[in-house]
Amino acid sequence: MPDRPISMVEPQIGALVADRFTRLRRIGHTAERIRAGDRLWLREPFHLSHQWGRTAPTTAIARGARPIFVTDLPPAASRSPEVHADLGIGPRRNARDLPRVAHRQHLLVTAVSRAPLQRITDDEARAEGFPTRAAWAAHWDLNLSFNSSRAGCSWHDNPEIVVIEFTRFAEPLP
Repeated sequence: MPDRPISMVEPQIGALVADRFTRLRRIGHTAERIRAGDRLWLREPFHLSHQWGRTAPTTAIARGARPIFVTDLPPAASRSPEVHADLGIGPRRNARDLPRVAHRQHLLVTAVSRAPLQRITDDEARAEGFPTRAAWAAHWDLNLSFNSSRAGCSWHDNPEIVVIEFTRFAEPLP
């Protein structure tokens, strides 16, 4: 049973923690290798305390730093440098920068299928924390804009994607 990382961002993490959704949609080679029975350790955006602001997360955590997860902060706090100073936290770190030893939750894959991207329903988009299907689609395209190798994968292109169904465990699994 492989134990693979998977990154997630807001508002999906908040919806995940609230147990409102159990299905992820992904593209790419990594998603295509995921199978029922796999465990996914969740990478999520985080901060470290201010003293670790210029230290690599792996080094900081090895020296005793603990991540402060974005979803554990007031909504405006994660993006505001002024609030960072008030809270004593350093800059926001991307989900992909979270070391495995610092993760706090796992997903157990229960099923994997393929479907056209635009098959997501309004109810599924809301369950993932988005107000509308259109907002979900805009978020999808925004994430694609950071990766030029994903040509032909936009909402408008309606590619076939990997749909990963899972059960969430609110703690790291051994």
